[in-house]
Amino acid sequence: MASHEATCPACGSALLVHVFQHVGGTVEENVGLSLALSEEEQSAQYLLAAKAEAEDRAARAAAQAADAARAVLVAAESRAKSLAAATKVSEDKLKMAKAALKEAP
Repeated sequence: MASHEATCPACGSALLVHVFQHVGGTVEENVGLSLALSEEEQSAQYLLAAKAEAEDRAARAAAQAADAARAVLVAAESRAKSLAAATKVSEDKLKMAKAALKEAP
């Protein structure tokens, strides 16, 4: 495989031209292009990808935290309703007991 450097005529970016010769005695070749990135550009590209992945993880974590908070809220509301019902039952029993004492001889 031979590689040659070239410049994109449209944008001026550095390119690598990869030339692969076909096996089998033909003179045909496969040609591929890729951007020739400097070490700084490769580092920047890696950091951008890492940043995007971190932001994605943070968004998923925030969504999970919101779901957990909603579940806690639902449980607290349910607990409050149960407590209110139990308090009402206790109050009713107390009223019945007081009424029974008033009616007792």
